Amino acid sequence: MKDADSEATSSAFMHKLNERFYGLMLLRDGRPLLESQMEGMKPLLMALKNFGRTSLRGTVVFDKIVGKAAALLISYFQPKEVYCGTLSQRAEAVFQRYRLTYHAARVVPEILCRTGDDLCPFEKAVLDSETPVNGYRVLMLELLSFSS
Repeated sequence: MKDADSEATSSAFMHKLNERFYGLMLLRDGRPLLESQMEGMKPLLMALKNFGRTSLRGTVVFDKIVGKAAALLISYFQPKEVYCGTLSQRAEAVFQRYRLTYHAARVVPEILCRTGDDLCPFEKAVLDSETPVNGYRVLMLELLSFSS
């Protein structure tokens, strides 16, 4: 169970995430390690590339939208805790499988693309991925294909 100070701090950071239009914040020892206004998977992938998996271990993650793709990446570096505004059921299953502590404002069946008529492309890419390592590899390749 969380104490009142911890709960207040979490609420303050979720508010900051929304107020400043951040899509992702990573904290280490209560201080921002990364604050990103980029959307999609790029901030998580760039954090892994720039900081490395070991450096991100034990951080606290605040992410607006977490689907299975993000959950696999987050599980890959094993943070201390994850807070999200929207969490998909598939992401929740990943967090449970890898025993991550997580909190979500709401849980939805799927993360859809911007038009709302199909699954998010990153979610499609990891439909068959069952491990964080495989998810990371698939998503790095997917990001490279979007960049070219």
